[in-house]
Amino acid sequence: TLALTLVGLVPLVTMRVFAEERARGTDELLATTLLTPNQIVAGKMIAAYAFIALALGLSFVYPATSIVRAGLGLPHLLAVYLGLFGLGIALTSVGLVCSAFTSSQLVAAISAYAVAFVLYDFRWMAQFLPEAAAQAIDPLSMHLRFGAFAEGLVRGSDLAYFASYVLVAFALCRLAHDQARVR
Repeated sequence: TLALTLVGLVPLVTMRVFAEERARGTDELLATTLLTPNQIVAGKMIAAYAFIALALGLSFVYPATSIVRAGLGLPHLLAVYLGLFGLGIALTSVGLVCSAFTSSQLVAAISAYAVAFVLYDFRWMAQFLPEAAAQAIDPLSMHLRFGAFAEGLVRGSDLAYFASYVLVAFALCRLAHDQARVR
């Protein structure tokens, strides 16, 4: 349930990151500083990721305390929270990209919700696609990658999957930043 809460809340966190500056014109002011475009984009992304990490860290305190006091599966809880962090990073990346390509916070939030729900679980598309295509895209679902962490399994391929969202988001946000400067 915390995973679905992330899907619902992260677009609200990310909708302003780039869109608000573009709407107010302060992105032009930021471009006149000594910061490079890579530093501007990376700074905004790191701040958003840090906020999500802080929120997850605060939500970790109560279950960790309960599990430690009871002497139960702390490694399993750590795996779950590592998965939640990966999922949060991926969803934040989606929201940042949606925010980078618009000047409207509302458009950024709605598009981030739409993209996040599609990427979260592709099984709903199985009825519309040929079986081979449905089987090919199903492993790309965030839900399946997070599911392994929820079972207490930490796999490098799942960590790389979530990390790839950061790299793609950086490239797309940088592209949006460059397009905004051309206008």
